[in-house]
Order: sequence, then structure tokens, then C-alpha cells
Amino acid sequence: MKYFFRKFKKQLLRLLAAVLVFGAAMLVLLYFLGYYDFSFLDRYKVLGVIFEDPLPQTQTGPSMFFDPSELIGDDYLEEEPEDILPEDSSQTAENPSQGMSGGSGGGGSGVDLSSYETKSVKSVYDEKQLADKLLRTDRTGAFTVDKLLSEGYHISGISYSEAGLNFVPPAEPEPAEGEDASGNAEPAETDEADSVPKVVTGTYVPGETVLGRMTFSFQLPERYSLRNREKIQKVIHYPLDDSEYYVTEKSVQEQRPAIELYMGYILMDDGKTLSMIASDATPLSVMDETVYAPAFARDRYDRPLFYRTSETGETQYVYLAMDGKNFIRTEYDELEEGRGLNFDYPASYGKTDSSITTDKNGVTGKMAYVNKGVGMVTGYDFTDAFAFSEGLAAVTTTKNRNGMYFIDENGKRAFETWIYYFNEHNRDGYANLVKPLTNGIENIGFYYFENGLTRVRTQTIDAYNWAYVRRIRLMRDEHILIRPDGSEYELPAGYQLEGYSDGMILLSKDDRYGFIDYTGEWIAQPIYTSATPFVCGLATLKTEDGRVGMIDTAGNIVLQFTYDYISQVSDGLIAAYRRENGWTILKMMEKDV
Repeated sequence: MKYFFRKFKKQLLRLLAAVLVFGAAMLVLLYFLGYYDFSFLDRYKVLGVIFEDPLPQTQTGPSMFFDPSELIGDDYLEEEPEDILPEDSSQTAENPSQGMSGGSGGGGSGVDLSSYETKSVKSVYDEKQLADKLLRTDRTGAFTVDKLLSEGYHISGISYSEAGLNFVPPAEPEPAEGEDASGNAEPAETDEADSVPKVVTGTYVPGETVLGRMTFSFQLPERYSLRNREKIQKVIHYPLDDSEYYVTEKSVQEQRPAIELYMGYILMDDGKTLSMIASDATPLSVMDETVYAPAFARDRYDRPLFYRTSETGETQYVYLAMDGKNFIRTEYDELEEGRGLNFDYPASYGKTDSSITTDKNGVTGKMAYVNKGVGMVTGYDFTDAFAFSEGLAAVTTTKNRNGMYFIDENGKRAFETWIYYFNEHNRDGYANLVKPLTNGIENIGFYYFENGLTRVRTQTIDAYNWAYVRRIRLMRDEHILIRPDGSEYELPAGYQLEGYSDGMILLSKDDRYGFIDYTGEWIAQPIYTSATPFVCGLATLKTEDGRVGMIDTAGNIVLQFTYDYISQVSDGLIAAYRRENGWTILKMMEKDV
């Protein structure tokens, strides 16, 4: 052996050197091709010191919006998760290994936000400035909900799933004197609203609201997804002959997130069953997803609705009983009780801010407006009638190609929308407002005014083709923002409107997304590959390398850009996933006054 080594020493060393050089070159090549990066190094080294309390046992639309299925590859359905939590991760708030703003009572065990300053995305023009770290901050889940409650915080808003468990309905009316309680006496009339728990929408207020980390008596999934599911996807088509846009549906396979939120309910998938959990971490029941599915709607009492399809093909709406065990059938009428769009919206969304409400004609199905105690404001003239906001209400009729316009509280048209004019190319056309093609969160901002603005779809068709050929030829079809007088709000040049909510305007340009507020100030620079619109004061942004963070309406970073997925706010809840430590569920909290 020694003879062999002496004889071939030079050749072996050359071979070893060649292998090392080739291996290093391949690593460099794969790095630049994007097959791996070094961001996981930061993720591993901070996991042991990110939380002040012990960790719990374990913890859909157009491409412009955040699609979690794009973040996680199919390997998540095949690869077993690694246990990477270090042994020292069970650190407590009473004995932190690193300093944090301490409480006023001394000892460092209290929650003190007075010295807290968060970073902002307002002036971030390079996503590399956004650190891939879980920071030790008291606004990002560093404290549990129980810890914050003990320090004088309360839940920001309350969902139906939580309120129902603690709700005590009014007592049944006593029978009249001399009559028994068998039902012979005529019962006193009781408003159904009095027998339903009230849902209060919480909103994240910069500098006042914090996020508390929820703990559970059971184990949350460690993987992003445990199985696939079938999804019906709407596809918008843009014909080359300038005819009208249209929508078709197709069935696609997608990964089901192991944790999903729905109007305050937590839906947890273990790969076989789907469990429903209340927003206070109380297990409720198992939902048969082959029968029931979220309807992404609320009834007039703000109860989150589910639906099923009967044997005759009829869509039946149900809600979960207050004990969280059984579904109850309800006669939900989308025309009367719907809010225009169907998504995980808060209870306050689409509610009137006026004494004027809508009423439906039981014979014709047309809608009208009524002022309680005063009388009819309009006749039954409308095919759609939405709630009043800032003095105006959106309506549609069968006239002018089912056009949409706005009325004031006197029932009069607020401004003209069906307009005949010549454009700059001397073509005459009819301009009108029409409803959006789809009714999901991708069209948030429609129908309701907020901070003096609302989102509309303006469509202009060629007048000659319409009047004489009875054919639609589009001259313009786009989404814009308008003021209460009908004038157009001017967006930054070259940008496309993608959403409007909470006074924040989501814009896109060259496949990059950002936010300005209704005054025109940039809140998040347009450098992100996707974004979700604001809901309850929070929105998510995604960087080019796939990291997701959450910001508030001031541009402050609420959750650092280190997550693989962050849900929208759902009645005060947020679900966040990070490959290295699984799922975390956070809840919005406020300081008691």
C-alpha cells in the first residue's frame, strides 16, 4: 500500500485537486442558477432566541395577488420536515437571554412599547435591505396572547366563532298570567338579531396594535401542505378583435395549506380530516369538505356562511351553530344580503353608513331604497343595489347595457355615467360604468366610497358598431378611481390599478407592485413581485427571492420578510408559515385605555 501511494502520489493529489476545483465550480454555477441560496444560514442561527415565551408544542385569483401555491413546490408533499429547533428555544420572558424593552415595573418581564421603533418600507428601494430574520420585537408575536392579556391588552375585535361560544341569548318571554308555557299563548315577537352574538371588526392601528402569538393544547402542522385539492379558477379572456372581455372557468390542482383562516375560524388539515377551531383556540368540530365549503359571505347578522349543493343542484347556505358542533340552514339571499364581492371580508365591509337601507320586491326581484320611519326613497328599479357609503350608493339597471351608476340619499343620480363623445381619433363612442368581471378580492375597492374615492370599471364602446351593427367593439376597458363628483383620480403615470382598500391604492408596473395612500404618498415602493390588498389595516408583500412580509398602513414592517406565506387578516387572526419552524397563528391585540 505504501509502495502504491509513493508511486501514484502525484497522480492522486492531482485527481483530488481536480475534484475539489470541479466541485467548487459546480457549487458556484448552481448558486447563480438559483438552485440554492445562503439565506437559510440567518434563519437557523436566530431560531433559538426569537421568542420571549416558550414555543407552542409545534407550531386564491389573478396572478397579481399573492398565491401561496406558487411559493411551495411539490417537494413539500413528498419531503419529511426536518426538526431544526435548537434545544435552547424554550426560553421564557422572565429570564430572556437577550435584552428587550422591559416593563415599567422593572425586572424586564412586562410589555413596554414606549421605546419600540419599527422599520418601514417607505424608503426601501432594494429588497436586499429587508433582513431575512425573525426579530425580537414586541409587535411581531414575541409575546403570547395570554402574556399580553396579563399585561393589560385586550383582543382587537371579536369574531363570530369566539363570540358564539360565550354568548348568552335573551331569555324566552314569560307566558301571560293565567296561561301555561305549552305554546297556547301567543309568544312575544323577538328580533332575531338579539339572539345572535355581535361581531366586532378589529383594525390594526399603527403604533397602537400588537400581534400576540396564540398557543394551542394540540399540535399544529409543521409542513405547509399535506395534500392537494381541486380548485375552480376563473380565467379572463381578452379577444384580439376588440370584442368584450369574458370569463371562463377551469379546474386546477393546488396544494391545500395545512392551516387556513375563514372569517375567524381556523381550518386545520391533518392530511385526512379538516378540523374547525374557534379564534380563541377552542376545537369545534370536523367539517366534511366533500359536503360543505366556505361561501365567502356573511348574512345580515354577520354570521360566516358555508354552502352545500343539494341532490337537485340547489345551493344551500348554512352557518355553524353557536356551540360549534352543527350546521344550521339559513335562507340567505345574495341580492339582499350580499356585499358585492365574495372573499374573507370583515364584518364591517359593505355595511351602510346611512339610515337608508335596501328592500327587495318579492314578485319582480328588483331592489329599492327605504328610509326607516320616513318611507320609500326610490322605486323598485334596480337589479343591484349596494349599501350607502359617504352619501352615495352604487346601483345597476337593465338600461344602458346593464350599466352602473351612483345615487345620492334623495334617490337622484349623482353624476352622469352614460356619455356619448368623440375621442382624440375622431371616433364616436359610448362611455359607461360596468360591474367587474369577477367578484373576488382581486376587485376590492368596488361599490363603496372610502376617503372620497371608489374603484370603478369604465368601458367605452364604438358607437357606430353598437347603434347600427349591434356589435361590441371596445375602445377602452380599464379600472380607475373616481371621486364623488365622478371625476377621475389621477394615478402615477404608467401604473395600473390593482386594488383599493383602507385608503391604500395597490399599483403595478412591469410586474412590480407597491402601494400609495389616497393622498398620493408612496407607502411601499413598487419593487415587489406580488402583494395582497389591505384588509383590516394590514397587507403582505413578496420579494423576488420569495420572502413574504406584512406591513401596516404607515408602511411599518409588522412581520419581517422571512416567511414563506402570510395570510390576510381574518377577523383579527393571521396565519404565517415558515419552513424552518412551521405554522404560527397570531392575533391582533390593543392596549386597554
